[in-house]
Amino acid sequence: MANLVTSVQQFFGFGEVKQQQQQPSLPQSPAIPEKKSDPAYAQYRTSVRMLGNDQPVYSPRNYQAFARDGYIRCICAHRCIDIVATNMSGIPWHLYTGRGKRRKEIEEHPLLDLLYKPNPGQSGSDLVATMAAYYKLAGNAYMWANRLKRGEPQELWILRPDRMSIIPGGDGPLSYRYKINSVTTNYDAADILHWKRFHPLDDLYGLSEMEVGHSQVGQLLAGDDRNMALLQNAARPSGGLFAKEVLSDPEFDRLNNQIMDNYSGADNSGMPL
Repeated sequence: MANLVTSVQQFFGFGEVKQQQQQPSLPQSPAIPEKKSDPAYAQYRTSVRMLGNDQPVYSPRNYQAFARDGYIRCICAHRCIDIVATNMSGIPWHLYTGRGKRRKEIEEHPLLDLLYKPNPGQSGSDLVATMAAYYKLAGNAYMWANRLKRGEPQELWILRPDRMSIIPGGDGPLSYRYKINSVTTNYDAADILHWKRFHPLDDLYGLSEMEVGHSQVGQLLAGDDRNMALLQNAARPSGGLFAKEVLSDPEFDRLNNQIMDNYSGADNSGMPL
């Protein structure tokens, strides 16, 4: 949180900005990608599927998968992100000038007005909650300062991290590119506040907590899917298969493969043979 406050101070170029804890307010839920008809989605109804007998195949490690499997489908991950976002949104902003004994709080300032009403569609708590949720979900959060006439920021907007790409320069980001479908917008680095988590292998993008825990989330969802399939099949076991004669190795392998293909997996849990 301290890194965010410091970044905001540098971003606006004003005096010392601090936050003090108070009772949190309920924020607006962060934006969720629109649900579209995607044939590939059926392949990932469960986050973990088995390839052969012992090869797990996890759903893709990208923002869409994190948002769908983590925030939308997994109540544990959803609740964790929501608690952090809600509590952060309830911390009020305070503006100070000077340091040490000379520090004095500024009661009225255009920056405070902007932070409490950053844009026509959001309150200040909504803005912070959205940024915090993106930060926890993607490891990256982006705030755009709309300066209108190239002066001081007049509006603040949170941009979806999966639509943002960084154009690197010699001493850091040169610019930011935001793409929605076929429409691309370029932003100066000075107009974007990029709040990112530490990533040991990437200098530009942060590491998502959901990426670290995605395997565990996938196991929870796979277990839920399997239990649901078992209940929908009357909670009956598949039963047993007995041969009257001893099967040869090729016959056994062929039968085993047929059973694995047609009766194993969460979707076939409890199906009769």
